Amino acid sequence: MNLEKCKLEVIGRGFPELNNLTITIGYKNMPDAYFGYIRKSRKKYIIDVDTSLKRVNRNIFLGGISHEIAHISIEYSMNVFCNFFDNILYNILYKIPQKLDSLLI
Repeated sequence: MNLEKCKLEVIGRGFPELNNLTITIGYKNMPDAYFGYIRKSRKKYIIDVDTSLKRVNRNIFLGGISHEIAHISIEYSMNVFCNFFDNILYNILYKIPQKLDSLLI
């Protein structure tokens, strides 16, 4: 599967506002997810795709990439204050409980 070609197709069809961003995409061994993204800076993102998806149906693959790019689009459209509070809430509601759960196991 050509990751770069799929990414460009998804952005071209539904997310033209992201054309000026640098979004790299690549395979990575991900034990707890199939897709994920990381914000490196205001205009730089990385999308990770689990290595187990190398032979998946193209439509499923495009759906997963579309999902991650939709997250990027929402995050990119937020102003600085919204982004700041979004990160705080994400850590309070998701990351911290996740870490606490792992301590209890």
